[in-house]
Amino acid sequence: MNVVSKEVLEAYVQENLPDWYKRRKNLVYYNPLSDDDLVVSGGVMSYGPPPASWDVRSSSGRGGGGASGSYVSKADIEDYIEKEKQQVETFQDYVRKIQLEKGLSDSDVYHKINMDQKYFNKIKNQKADKSISFDAAFMIGFALELDLEQIKQLINKAGRHFTKSTPRNLVMRYYVEHKNYDFEALNTSLYEMNLKPLSILKDDSLDLKNE
Repeated sequence: MNVVSKEVLEAYVQENLPDWYKRRKNLVYYNPLSDDDLVVSGGVMSYGPPPASWDVRSSSGRGGGGASGSYVSKADIEDYIEKEKQQVETFQDYVRKIQLEKGLSDSDVYHKINMDQKYFNKIKNQKADKSISFDAAFMIGFALELDLEQIKQLINKAGRHFTKSTPRNLVMRYYVEHKNYDFEALNTSLYEMNLKPLSILKDDSLDLKNE
């Protein structure tokens, strides 16, 4: 195994963790839109309801600036989104493309990350990308030996984001940045740093949390 030392990873994590995460026990409200819209609590950011002053029917998104008759129905928006989705390369399309480019069989992928064959096939053949967990998306990208930008793109296609916001993500990121695709070594490092190892069992939900 090519395990990265705990000291090296700890230094990398401390250097790259965002300030808000380091201060997360004392987090306050912060929002680039307004003081009240974005709630930061326990390291999780989420947007609250739009301000009462906003007119969602206006073309500009704020009251007083939109032209009359600019309201778009929910059905029209959903139809537009569905058409756009059909033109976008899916998670499954991207995986197949990389496998073809690198000459990798399905077994080459799921064996490398100790993923159950039926689980892998379910992910690869399903139609909905949004049900793919962050861990599953990362593990498949890791097995395909994608570089950092490629693996971020793959995870985005699963509706997730590979950020630098947690120590766990940063350890995973370090291995990808340094092209160390030893899955056992990565999990050893996560375990040594008291972080959740990467493991997908055949009975696991497709919506595991990224902790």
